Amino acid sequence: MDYKILLKKSNGYSSYSEEITKPSPSELEYGEMAINYYKGLETLFVKNSNGEIAEFISKDYAEKMIKEKFDELALDFMGELYDSYKPLTFEAVSAGTIVVSGGGTYDYRVNDGEWTTKQAVSSVSNGDTVLGAASDLVLQVVRGDKVCLRAKITDLSIYTFDMSSSTAKFKVYGNIASLVDKTNYPITYALSGYNFSQLFAGCTGITEADRLIIPFTATTQNMCAGMFSGCTSLTTVPELPATTLGDVCYQSMFADCTSLVSAQTILPATTASSVCYQGMFSGCTSLEYAPEIALQTLGSACCQAMFKNCTSLETAPALSAATLVNGCYANMYQGCTALTYIECLATDISVTSATSNWVEGVGRTGEFIMAEGMENVWPKNSVNGIPAGWGETDYNALPLTFEVTEGSGKIVFNPYVYQTDAHLYYKVNDGEWTSHVDGTLPINVSVGDIIQFKGYAAIGEGTNLEAFVRYDDYDPDYSTSSSVRFNVYGNIASILEEDHYEDITNYTMVGYYSYSYESFFSGCTALVSAENLIIPFSGTSDFSYLNFKYMFKDCTNLVYGPKVLPSMNLYDQCYSSMFQACTSLVSAPELPATTLVYMCYEFMFDGCSSLSYVKCLAESMYDEYDVACTPYWLAGVASEGTFVKNPLLTTWPDGTGGCDGIPVGWTIVNYAGE
Repeated sequence: MDYKILLKKSNGYSSYSEEITKPSPSELEYGEMAINYYKGLETLFVKNSNGEIAEFISKDYAEKMIKEKFDELALDFMGELYDSYKPLTFEAVSAGTIVVSGGGTYDYRVNDGEWTTKQAVSSVSNGDTVLGAASDLVLQVVRGDKVCLRAKITDLSIYTFDMSSSTAKFKVYGNIASLVDKTNYPITYALSGYNFSQLFAGCTGITEADRLIIPFTATTQNMCAGMFSGCTSLTTVPELPATTLGDVCYQSMFADCTSLVSAQTILPATTASSVCYQGMFSGCTSLEYAPEIALQTLGSACCQAMFKNCTSLETAPALSAATLVNGCYANMYQGCTALTYIECLATDISVTSATSNWVEGVGRTGEFIMAEGMENVWPKNSVNGIPAGWGETDYNALPLTFEVTEGSGKIVFNPYVYQTDAHLYYKVNDGEWTSHVDGTLPINVSVGDIIQFKGYAAIGEGTNLEAFVRYDDYDPDYSTSSSVRFNVYGNIASILEEDHYEDITNYTMVGYYSYSYESFFSGCTALVSAENLIIPFSGTSDFSYLNFKYMFKDCTNLVYGPKVLPSMNLYDQCYSSMFQACTSLVSAPELPATTLVYMCYEFMFDGCSSLSYVKCLAESMYDEYDVACTPYWLAGVASEGTFVKNPLLTTWPDGTGGCDGIPVGWTIVNYAGE
């Protein structure tokens, strides 16, 4: 019988892939053989008489396959216990180098080779032996290679240990205690004095560490601080079973691990130490799932900045500790722009530094779960408490705020600060408060941007005030972009009294200046809603110093004005032409004042062609001299609408079509109380 022997290279094989490509039966004739000659994976394939591909592998490769299968089965069966019996191991997932710089004296092994000692250089100083660094260990590896380390902790130099020069990608697993006691590491330690601080810091080659065993039930000061910081390829982390924590033990342990999506399931310790979790996951921009935090007793700055700038985190772990302490949660979620859920069950938050800036820059809306009875204790609309926009927003506590809802370009603000001791600050999004001196202030904006203002006596003088938002047909560089739309909300008094504007109901003149909101938004076609703008002067403010004439005049895209103009103490012409020619305005602010004064409402809604609802509780529309206070105030409004009036108001001025009183064709309803 003739034999036909023909060797072919396995179809599709690449000498760089480290993968075996098995040929299909159609690629070979009967008796033909294909060969894979990659070192360590040498394989022959033959097409047999049954049309099947038979595979023949080398003895070394067969042993390797059996061992890997055994490891896989043993891991499935024994779980963590199996890894605890392995020394610290790095398994390559790509070709390159595994490099250990420094580190003192330790043993290493590649695959199933013999243990080799890497000896540090020692010197004698003042009669004491000083351990120096070993020369660099540089190992060329391919996918599947394993490098194991073991040491005696007294011979190891953790502070010089550095793997950041490695070029291979690799998993780390096994028992880190093999660096403590190389012959007796497969136990659970309650150790003191051991420190793995910065052990893998900056090593971008590490991809997985969920099978790394850190068995210590108690940690010591700085024990794992910065251990994986800057490991930007790390996607999984080890469990941390310690229930007794040393100061600073896990500080920045995974900081800036930008590929990390989920952390360990739980941090089981119930009593914190100082700075124990500080910055632990800060800068982990891909982190979506945080660990459960079991702490019941907190320590100083224990969770400070723990998740700072974790921009993918949407749900914070529940915080069940009852009593907050100095700095415990400070900056904890600062910069977590996607965060929309926080649960904090503390019942004693009296230490104000405990939550300093803890929610600065979180999501603009969200849910805050608190302990029963704490509703009036937590600061609202505050980076130190409940974030602005979460739950029911207290707009009175927010400074004057502009939020861009449409378009992009620029808003040109036009604040002029007249009084010598006055000042004005502004802030864009989560930036710093910045001082502004007189003159225009152009700010580039896009949808979602927020600009806020606060100051002292930072408002113009009478009719000299130009509109706060500037438009200039002759100079585009100093004109707000026509495509931009925004809402305005918050407390407009924040530019009068920056420190306690939320408490203002009355206002008293300072010096010889009168403070005027006259023409404040006049002609601002970018303004869509002022529904949540708070004009807080509800008491006995002397309106000779607080003037709102022309405030929204010609804001043709304004749909909603402030919900209420609360003052009960009006002044001559104080609201004259306030909304004149606001052609999109659908509902007037509530007007609760029962006594009107000279021309206080003249032309107030003149030309508001979409206006169909007014609630005015004046008992009379005439002043004390029997002069009408409302000439043309509802001229040119919608032909049909609802007018809610004070039951004591029985007569009113007429004018053409009722423009001086109640428009003809409108339904009149007597106010019956809330």
